[in-house]
Amino acid sequence: MRTRRTRITSRSRNIEITENTVITDNIVITENTVIAEKTVITENAVITDNIVITENTVIAEKTVITENAVINDNIVITENTVITKNTVISENTVISENTVIPENTVITKNTVITENIVITENTVITENTVIAEKTVITENTVITDNIVITDNIVITDNIVITENTVIAEKTGITENAVITDNIVITENTVITENTVITEKTVITKNTVITDNIVITENTVIAENTVITENTVITENTVITENTVITENTVITENTVITDNIVITENTVITDNIVITENTVITDNIEITENTVITDNIVITEQAL
Repeated sequence: MRTRRTRITSRSRNIEITENTVITDNIVITENTVIAEKTVITENAVITDNIVITENTVIAEKTVITENAVINDNIVITENTVITKNTVISENTVISENTVIPENTVITKNTVITENIVITENTVITENTVIAEKTVITENTVITDNIVITDNIVITDNIVITENTVIAEKTGITENAVITDNIVITENTVITENTVITEKTVITKNTVITDNIVITENTVIAENTVITENTVITENTVITENTVITENTVITENTVITDNIVITENTVITDNIVITENTVITDNIEITENTVITDNIVITEQAL
């Protein structure tokens, strides 16, 4: 069944539309396109050259799909969406209204992309990912399985985000960052360029992590923390709220740093350290393993 008022451009050829397809008013479908069974395409859609749309797909009004795109089974694409050339969208995906998906993007199965999303070229988004409204993802980004990215997120060039990660609202992640498995990043966080955050890390709200940071597995960084450039924080570390850690600091495994701590540049804090609230540790300090530093301490350079 096809409605009568469908328009196929006069230059079109090699178009195949299979059984049980519904195509409604004012549609443009151009050459070398295949539309498989049980597909619904609604009004004012434009589908250009060399497109393959497979079964049980719904494409809503005012959608534009450009050349060499492949849209696989059980896809829902809602109104005012633009899908550009050489894009592959695989099965059981939902792309909601006012979304732009640029050329050379791959979106794999069971993905949900909500309204007002901008995704730029050469992006790969893999299975079971949810990307919420007003998110911007820029070029050469890879987002792998089981990711949740919530509202108002900006993820810029050359980012890798791997499986089972949650990134909460109003977070910014800038170029060349790598965020690996089982990470939770909460609201209003900024993570800047060349940062690596490894598995099972939790970073809470209002945190700023600047350039060239390495944070390794099982680390917890609490709210209102600032960590500046060229810092390394290794496994099983806990950093609690309102902490400032400045450039070229190294904090190694099994360290606990509690509220309202300031650690300034070129400090080394090694294994099994506990530093409690309202402590200031200034430049060029080394604190070695199994040390406890309690409340309201000031440690200045060359003190240890």
